[in-house]
Amino acid sequence: MRRKARLTILAAALVGAVCSPVWAVEGYTGPGAYLGIGPAGGFSTFQNDLKGFGDSYGFNARGGYRFTKYLAAEALYEYMDDFGSSATLGSRATGNVNITTNSFSLLGKVILPTDTLLEPYAIGGVGFLNANGNGKLKTLGVQASGADSDTEFAGRVGGGFDVWITQNIAAYVDATYVMPTSGLSALRYVSLSGGVKYSFAGPPAAPPPAPAAVAQAPRPAPPMKKKIVLRGVHFDFDKATIRADARPVLDEAIATLKQQGGIAVIAEGHTDNVGTDAYNMKLSQRRAKAVRDYLVAGGISPRRIAVEGFGESHPVASNDTADGRAQNRRVELRVRGD
Repeated sequence: MRRKARLTILAAALVGAVCSPVWAVEGYTGPGAYLGIGPAGGFSTFQNDLKGFGDSYGFNARGGYRFTKYLAAEALYEYMDDFGSSATLGSRATGNVNITTNSFSLLGKVILPTDTLLEPYAIGGVGFLNANGNGKLKTLGVQASGADSDTEFAGRVGGGFDVWITQNIAAYVDATYVMPTSGLSALRYVSLSGGVKYSFAGPPAAPPPAPAAVAQAPRPAPPMKKKIVLRGVHFDFDKATIRADARPVLDEAIATLKQQGGIAVIAEGHTDNVGTDAYNMKLSQRRAKAVRDYLVAGGISPRRIAVEGFGESHPVASNDTADGRAQNRRVELRVRGD
């Protein structure tokens, strides 16, 4: 009864630890070491004829290192007290046998990450089991007692799960089957362990920064779609020579074309209505060519300047006055495509 009550308390403590309200973002926060401790209970089985052995209780302590979301290595120490029972041997002999165990195992863990607070795992490995037995035998009024101890290799395999309370603290429960290779009592037992562990893993790695936006060069301004009228360029009557007082206007045109380096223009020559149409057409072409030559001399590529003569066909003022005829003797720069 005493042993059953203790196991009931152990089970209640483990269930309470697991079912307590916990809120963790996820179980795995990064590689790191961990330590844990808690109660343990055992359920014995034997290979020989000794029957009726009771259950045991004790504690476990463990430490390990988690390498990835999926793999960890762990060292486990477990103490079990009093795998004992009253036994009847044959029809006449009665006695008591008690066994305590100390086990140390090196284990590998395969973890199933769920990205939640609950993480199942499988565990297995090998180690040592030390069993200490004490027996008392009474038959026909004669009492005898003895003790023995044995240390042997033992395998351990099982599974369990972690429940993360915070990013560094978790409650754990696992069940493993312990199998010594030989020894004092041929003891086999199921271990139910639980407790709380602390992970020394650092905070989750910050996500990589978003790639910086590639700075894009500003798009060039669209070429100026406008007509450049060289109204200040004066030509002497029946001449195509650039006069000195027209040079500032042409220099300004050169600066504009250099600023708008992506455009090409047409130098359009015009005349007044004095003279024949054929003569005025040739004269307007010579005036347009004179303007182009000046612009080329100022640093503008000749490939950007075409020449075209219109003669007297496009007046901007009346040819009935001297002033109007002077305005018609002109050269205009028109952006190609207009």
